[in-house]
Amino acid sequence: MRSPLDALARFVDLPDPSLLESAVPGHSLNRYSFLSADPVATITASASQWPAVRERVRRSLATPPSRAARLPPFQGGWIGWFSYELGSA
Repeated sequence: MRSPLDALARFVDLPDPSLLESAVPGHSLNRYSFLSADPVATITASASQWPAVRERVRRSLATPPSRAARLPPFQGGWIGWFSYELGSA
């Protein structure tokens, strides 16, 4: 069985690879890790643009996609990073 980091290594040539690592092996909260790459859309903005970014994300999530019952609860959506400075917006 491959580790999530081994799997991520296979995606490094794709645009914007991301790994949401669940937890260390054996930890009580360790359940899922999520790997993504080549996103449909990306957003790059400054903190002053946060209201417009927030509205764009909300609109995109207004109609949730259908979900496959046997898969983990997160089956697609926004994965990202917000900087500390966003708190001042």
